[in-house]
Amino acid sequence: MVQSSYFVRLAIAITAIFGGCCVNNIALELVVKADKGCGVLLTFLQFAVVSLEALPSQLQRSKTFPYIKLTPRIVPVSVYLGMVLLFWSSSTLNNLAFYFNISLPLNTIFRSSTMVCNVLLGVLFLNKRFSSGQVLSVFTVTVGVVMVTLVSLDSSSGDQEISSLTTQVLGVVVLVSALLLTTSLGIMQDWTKAKFGKAPDEMRFYSHALALPIFLLSYSNMWDTFVRWQTLQSSGDYTYELDLAGYALDLPILYLSVAAYCITQIACIGGVFMLLNLTSSLSVQVVIALRKFLTLLLSIMYFHHPFTYVHWIGSIFAFGGSFLYAYTSMPPPTPAPPKKKQN
Repeated sequence: MVQSSYFVRLAIAITAIFGGCCVNNIALELVVKADKGCGVLLTFLQFAVVSLEALPSQLQRSKTFPYIKLTPRIVPVSVYLGMVLLFWSSSTLNNLAFYFNISLPLNTIFRSSTMVCNVLLGVLFLNKRFSSGQVLSVFTVTVGVVMVTLVSLDSSSGDQEISSLTTQVLGVVVLVSALLLTTSLGIMQDWTKAKFGKAPDEMRFYSHALALPIFLLSYSNMWDTFVRWQTLQSSGDYTYELDLAGYALDLPILYLSVAAYCITQIACIGGVFMLLNLTSSLSVQVVIALRKFLTLLLSIMYFHHPFTYVHWIGSIFAFGGSFLYAYTSMPPPTPAPPKKKQN
């Protein structure tokens, strides 16, 4: 019965990751295609929705007014503040990259190469040692990312094209910065779990909720984005007319895409945290790499991104290196205890 329950939860987690995260990325690309400058507002909505969803898990009854309070924390607030700065910065930069004409496929491949920074930061600051297989996998991922990046940049001639190329190079710098921050966040999360123990629901709530006040610094940017969304939606270009038994219903596609992005974000993040509790971090890494590759394929097919054979070779190098890194990082099997001899 316990084993059956485990497999049910495992199936739910994997379904949430593949279904939720893939739909989330499609919804994100729909919104970004309509408004490339929406990164800050989308990040705020992501943090707000996840905070509200995780809040009930952090509440408990109280005998005094208002008869409800936050449950005692396992991890100090000071640690969460460090996580929040890294998480908020990396999430904002990843969404901001779309403003610099960075396509979702390139963004996806970059975000799949965290082990490159993981090894780099581990060697430089943590005195870690890595096996030859791990170094080979990192080299493979690096080659793949460089190939996809170079072939994705517009290298045409002309003033307008040069300006476009400069914009895309800046976008790549933004992605690299986000990658370094994401890797630093992962290292800090591992340190936190090792020192204070696992607290996935608490970490999910505080890492999102404590970041919300930071968005007050970008209030004008978010308001301008909301005004643009209203203008785009009222133009009629983002309205789909649905015929229901002779009654025409106008669906606001832009707002529905934003709503889908927020809702599926809950499923995606919830699935990742659930899988972390059920399996090892390496298993999660493999599942996420598979999900990102599926996201890449869906994005190419649905949005008709130009994808040459060089893109495909680079993608295979990047994702293949990810799987190789996970495989070479597996701990050796524990030897079976020797059998006792019967007298």
